Amino acid sequence: VMIVVAIIILVLLIGLFVAFLGSAKLSRSESKVDDFPSISFDSQMLYRPIRALRRSIVETVESSQDPAVSALSGSVLEEVNTAHDRVVMALQTRDELRKASENHNIAQGELDRMLKARDAAESPAEQLSFTRAYEAKMNEVAEYEKAKSIIKKIENEIELTKASLSELKAKITFSEASLNATERAEDLRTTLGTLETIQSSVDEAQVMLRS
Repeated sequence: VMIVVAIIILVLLIGLFVAFLGSAKLSRSESKVDDFPSISFDSQMLYRPIRALRRSIVETVESSQDPAVSALSGSVLEEVNTAHDRVVMALQTRDELRKASENHNIAQGELDRMLKARDAAESPAEQLSFTRAYEAKMNEVAEYEKAKSIIKKIENEIELTKASLSELKAKITFSEASLNATERAEDLRTTLGTLETIQSSVDEAQVMLRS
């Protein structure tokens, strides 16, 4: 009898241990899904609303009973996930550009110094030397300015993506009673089309970083 009881207790302990391992694994998996991507703290401020909207849209689509939403659920989820991934890539690219441009103010200061040195040169050779250095620094500053412009464009397009996701969420949540399923589906397709705009800035930035 004691042996049987011991075996039962052992089986129960093994079952509890296996259940614990499964729970821990699931917890780690969920934690990994919720982890923020590898971006700066500043970029996380731009990313948080996108992250929240994506999660909310996914939950709404999966629980929706609207025939129009159900018919487009695959397309909606694919576009929302793609838009999310593009935003993450854009923010990572933004961080790279900001890091590459951290000497912008220093370069601008050196540009002013070189200009004064060129104007104060005492010989044509010295003036030519400062002129060439000034032109090289001008090109460097121009690259920083271009990076700054792309950063601003990325930030604007992330705001546009956020607005499009908010609009999509509203249309999924509050379907137009005056429209039939086909018209609502077409309306959703139009909104999905606005989620593709951010890729152009990312491509431009990647070309700049690789050059």
